[in-house]
Order: sequence, then structure tokens, then C-alpha cells
Amino acid sequence: MARRRTTGIYQHGKGWKFAIKDPASGKWKQLTATRARFQELAVPLARTGPITRSDVTRLRDRYQSTLEQACALQVVPTGSGVLLGEAISDYLRFQRNTPAYLKDKKRVLSEFRELVGDRDLRDITKQDIGDFERTLGDEERALHPTSIARYLRYVSTFFNYAVREGWISRSPFVNFTLPQDKSTPIEVYSIKELCSLVKVIRDSAHRGERDYVIWMLHGFLGLGLRVMELEGLNWEDFDQEERFVHITKTKNSQSLRPQPIPAVLLPEFTRRQRESGPMFPTQSGVRASLNQMKTLGRRVSGRVPGFSFRRLRRTYATLLQAGGVDALIIDRLLGHSSRTSTLRVSASHYIGKEYTFYRGLVDEALEPLGEVFAKELG
Repeated sequence: MARRRTTGIYQHGKGWKFAIKDPASGKWKQLTATRARFQELAVPLARTGPITRSDVTRLRDRYQSTLEQACALQVVPTGSGVLLGEAISDYLRFQRNTPAYLKDKKRVLSEFRELVGDRDLRDITKQDIGDFERTLGDEERALHPTSIARYLRYVSTFFNYAVREGWISRSPFVNFTLPQDKSTPIEVYSIKELCSLVKVIRDSAHRGERDYVIWMLHGFLGLGLRVMELEGLNWEDFDQEERFVHITKTKNSQSLRPQPIPAVLLPEFTRRQRESGPMFPTQSGVRASLNQMKTLGRRVSGRVPGFSFRRLRRTYATLLQAGGVDALIIDRLLGHSSRTSTLRVSASHYIGKEYTFYRGLVDEALEPLGEVFAKELG
């Protein structure tokens, strides 16, 4: 990394990075070629389009000469400061997030800007952060404490970026305690509640949506998958002979795994099997997007308060635990990537790649789901 920093200029995401050498300490510093930095140092852009390498070269040379002059005069260059709005725009350009996550982050930062005004970053204080926290905690908004903490982390990460870029010397979040919600219970469904859930869906939804939702429940309760994993499944991933589906789309490489299908639900998978295409398509037969899945979850929660796909995944884990399945096996079935090395080594004699070992354990633990989907399985 040190060699990369001292090579000068290189592309980073949709923009550019450049390296300058601090004449006082002799250390190299990596900076982002943002439009706010061009304005601060009065470096004109060659054109109105994207920033080019030649633009970054002029910016780097100007920045380096400014540092050397300041060092010779033994003063620190302050510049005219960076406005909050400009800093937010430059910060968002270099975020490598999903569109939905980036939209959420942009919305929160825009709300923070509306509250404190488009001021110089150096004028924003810890009190402004406290005012923003109180705004988020307004009773009329009814935000969950976890959401409030997440929104404040968005703003905190932005100010950490501003410190790294040299726009400010100290983050207003220093000595500010982010709220933590440690009392949130992990909610799961009992078998009786699952039967009631399926009954409500059968009675209230029209036929197309009813079949679609119940088939989704088979996936979440029988496989214990994340939403993105379920959405990415294809019939090519289904191994009927071995009773597995191969998870190929997930959040990390450690979560790629074959997932056993419980024997009690295998007939429904076999009945719906196709040669190709998405395993859990929408009513129109195309692959469901993550936004469509979220919309479906909101519609179901309108009929069944407290419903969520995550709660179904937790129910899957709870049924396995109640059925006597070892915690390490449950950990692997859920696709979790974080395990201590001691536990991983001590259990290597039966975890590893021997997925067929615990297929029978899953069958026994999830046998109660036969009662939940009795009508479909009958």
C-alpha cells in the first residue's frame, strides 16, 4: 500500500486519488480529488465534464507547493473551508454501496444538512449532533433505537471521511456516545403461530398472491435463507437426488453452501420443479427483486402484525436448536462467516464438507413444519 500511495495519481471508484508528501513530517498522505478541493485551492478544471488525470496533476502540484510554502513560513494552510453540502456530494461519489443503501445514506445526510444548515464543516459542533439525535428521537417519527443509531453512524462515518481528507481536524463525534439498543428481543414464531399465519394468508389474499406467499414461506422456514439468497435461487441449483439446494448468491464467500431440504417439504419442491429459471419467481414468472420482496413483506405485515422474513429465518434456527442440532451445525446452515478458530478446529471432524451428515438432523428438527403446511403437503 505504501508503494501505491507514493506513485502519485490513480483512479479510485468513479474518481481520483493522489498522494502528497508532508514536508514537515516526511510522510505521504493520500487525498481524494474532489471538486470542493479544486475550489478551495482555486485550481480551474479543464472542462465541465468528469475530472481528468491532467486536472488531478495540477491539483496535486498546487497542493504540494502550498504545503511547502506553509512549512517554510511555519504556518498551517487553512484555506477557505468546505461547506457541508459540497462535502456530502463529494463523499457520496466515493461510496461503494448498493443503490438502496446509498439512497438511505443520502437521505439521512440531507436531513442533517437541513437541520444544521449549509455551514462550514469546521463550525459544526457536538451540540449539532445532539440536536440531530433529538430530532431523530421525536415521538412523532417513532423510529426504532436501532434505526437512530444507524443514522447517526452514517453521519459519524461522513465526518471521519472529512477528517481523513483534511477538511476538518477533529470530528464532532469525538466523546459523543452513540445510542445502543441492547433490549431488542429476538422474536420467533411458535408452531401454533405459524399455523395461524398460514391460515390468515390463505383466507385474506387472492389466489395468485396466496400461492406465492405460501411458497415463499416454504423457502424461508424450510431453508432458513436470507432474502437475497432466496431471491437468487434457480432451479439449476436444486439437487433432488441429494435433497440439496446450492446457495450461489449470498453476502460473502463463506456463506456459499449446499442447503439440505427437509424431507417433510421435499414433495412441494418436487411438485414445483422446473428445468430452469428462478426457484421463487413472482406471480408473473420473473425473478423477484429485493424491493419486490420488501414490498411483499410489508403487505403481509399489514395482515399479520410483526411479520418479517428475518423472523422466519430465526424461527428456522430455533426449530433446529429445539430439535437438538448442534450450535456449530446451525451456524453453518445459516451461512454465518464468523466462528472462533478453536470451535472451527474442534468440530472439523463432522462439519467441513460432510453436509450429508446433518441432513437427517434437519429432517427430524423441521418435522413440525408438516403441521404448518398440512394442506399443501396433503
